[in-house]
Amino acid sequence: MKKIIILTFLVIFSIKLHSQEISSTVFVNMEQLSQEARVNLSTIEKDLTNYLNSQKYSNVDWVGPKIPINLTIFISSGSNGRYTGKLVFISKRNTKGTEGGTSSSMKIFEDNISFDFSQGASFTLNPQRCDKFISIIDFYTYLALGLDFDSYGDLEGTKLYEVAKTIANNCRDNADGWQTFSQPGDFTRYNLVSEMLNPNFEQFRKLIYTYHVDGLDKMESDRTTAMKNIQNFIADLADFKNKKLSGSSVFLQAFFDAKAMELITIFKGTNNQQVLKDLKYLDPSNTTLYNDNK
Repeated sequence: MKKIIILTFLVIFSIKLHSQEISSTVFVNMEQLSQEARVNLSTIEKDLTNYLNSQKYSNVDWVGPKIPINLTIFISSGSNGRYTGKLVFISKRNTKGTEGGTSSSMKIFEDNISFDFSQGASFTLNPQRCDKFISIIDFYTYLALGLDFDSYGDLEGTKLYEVAKTIANNCRDNADGWQTFSQPGDFTRYNLVSEMLNPNFEQFRKLIYTYHVDGLDKMESDRTTAMKNIQNFIADLADFKNKKLSGSSVFLQAFFDAKAMELITIFKGTNNQQVLKDLKYLDPSNTTLYNDNK
């Protein structure tokens, strides 16, 4: 009886351990700051790491490997609790069939962020209010989870994108970097999440599922079928762009910012001219890379 109780406790404890979705690595570069400013920011890396690795973002009991997120902040100037810098946010999707295998899902680079921070501050998750610092992190984390959910089931990330949209709406009049007015195709946080929730992009989101489940997850067990499925994915995505998009798309570009090198590696040496033609059409900013893929 005692063994059964212990086993039950271990199972419950294991579920609780995995109920949180994120496994984050945080690095904050403060080399350009004065010694006083560095002291004031001395806990920021630890505080962010603890927050991301303990915060639960979805209502799903997470039981699989956690989503890897790498967050890097380069702080270039600031004092008295107000700072400016750059942010790099990278999330990955765990792939089946390969021990520890991952695929980049999102790579975001923002070269001009501003935020407030003071020692002893307690980060809390509240999408209904705008925090000039943690709302940026929460926004991209929700998008990362939404992309991960979409990669396992058709349109499964919608609720997470909706929370990110709530953050964007609450911050647009209260903090820098949340503008809603921009030129078509300009990268803004608001444009990105708006496209993710736009019904016109549902076909694209379903193709993201196809790419991961029928492509990447099958690579080890049936590479021939997986390669064929990825070729079909690229052809279908090119058809989607041709028929559904009248201009540039920040969502499509964000996808290829994360996947370009992966796709180049997958098709390296295959000399599949149709695939290369479609990739250059879908991702013209990386044409040189695709041309060099021999």
